[in-house]
Amino acid sequence: EFPTFKQQQELNWASIQSFRTLCSKVSNELHQELSERQSNEHISHEEIHISEKEISEALEELESVNAYLYSIEALMERIFDTKISSRIESKFQEIADELGFMLGDGRRFEKSRTKMTVNGSDASVDELASLIGLSESCFLEMENAKYNGALAEVDDIASYIDWDHRFSHLYAHSLSGLNASDAHQQSVLEYLKTGHGLDYPVVGGLGKLVEKWAFKFLDKVRLYLNCTVSKIDWSGQRVLVTTSSGQIFAKKVLITVSTGVINSGNMRFFPDLPASISNAFSNLPCGVLNKIGLSFLDNTFSKNDSGWHVMFSEENDSEPFVGSFDVNLDDGQQAVAFIGGSEAEYLEKKGEAALAAYALECVQQVFGSNIKTKIDGHICSAWAGESLTFGSYSYAKPTQSKSRKTLGQVLEEKIYFAGEACSVKHFGTVHGAYFSGIQSAKKILNSM
Repeated sequence: EFPTFKQQQELNWASIQSFRTLCSKVSNELHQELSERQSNEHISHEEIHISEKEISEALEELESVNAYLYSIEALMERIFDTKISSRIESKFQEIADELGFMLGDGRRFEKSRTKMTVNGSDASVDELASLIGLSESCFLEMENAKYNGALAEVDDIASYIDWDHRFSHLYAHSLSGLNASDAHQQSVLEYLKTGHGLDYPVVGGLGKLVEKWAFKFLDKVRLYLNCTVSKIDWSGQRVLVTTSSGQIFAKKVLITVSTGVINSGNMRFFPDLPASISNAFSNLPCGVLNKIGLSFLDNTFSKNDSGWHVMFSEENDSEPFVGSFDVNLDDGQQAVAFIGGSEAEYLEKKGEAALAAYALECVQQVFGSNIKTKIDGHICSAWAGESLTFGSYSYAKPTQSKSRKTLGQVLEEKIYFAGEACSVKHFGTVHGAYFSGIQSAKKILNSM
């Protein structure tokens, strides 16, 4: 269930070899059939189920596939030669222990662990398989569009969803939760670039990590809180930063605010940012993913209830109700409901009660109406209206995924940018922001 680094290497190696072997055997059979037909002119049309043209075209495609697989195998050999000790494998946990916080289960959001409810009852094996199948077929459609060059014209995810599928709205809901925007706003190319890996929750909340880092580094840096920056003047030899607490001169400035703050115009630049940079920010809006945390009385949930839940209800005549939440027992009895995109913005505008009602409906779909008697508190995020960010994290508009790379530019060795929006593969994540910050810090050090 929890493969080690070496086991994952072996599993990937075996699957690629198996697929290449299968492709080779199919190619050999097709070559043989084509050869027999060409040497035997007396085969009747009734005996021919696949035309010679189809066989020839398939052989050309399979030759390409085999060539790709050989290339992948060559790369895999290099990966397979990479060996790390078990002590290194557990480095994430060790570092967490050193910093004084705990990491939860990094695999809790994997597809194979999804708990699905349909119309108030546990989904059947076929229903769960149908949802996963929709996700995988949509992904294949997008991959094919990428390799066929179609994304230059049609690069929004909504165009590749089978909207006639029973669970299309549930799938779209999961995408809005992942990308903080609606499917028609999301770039396919960006989605296909997304980095993969485990999602480690921090027990007690991400604030535990921030808190520990703050105590570790505060003696090395000066940190000013509640100090709003209104203007950055980079016209001179030194940069002049105007804040609510006065002005600061600096040789270099690293800007890590969200794209929502830049796009709001609340932070002005003189001279204006180059068109390439300002357009990049415009093409990477700050989307909205709101979470509603519900706390419950002791012993409300069992260990089997823990994990990622999605629900789908056709009980109303209108559009089906869809939702999702995570039951986490690492730090008490908790459930966190997710909602992203325009639905999140709509409920946020209606107020905290509307967000809480959505979360309650989600858990009631799974655990029944009596679950509401066991709730002893709730908390809601409201990222769209948060003036420090104006959103949760960035998403790329269709055909605009290249904008992330643009934000890696340095302006006259004075202005630098960092944050999740600047990460080409790990956008929308804490580690993406962290890696981006490290890269920009190295650029600054190298220029001094």
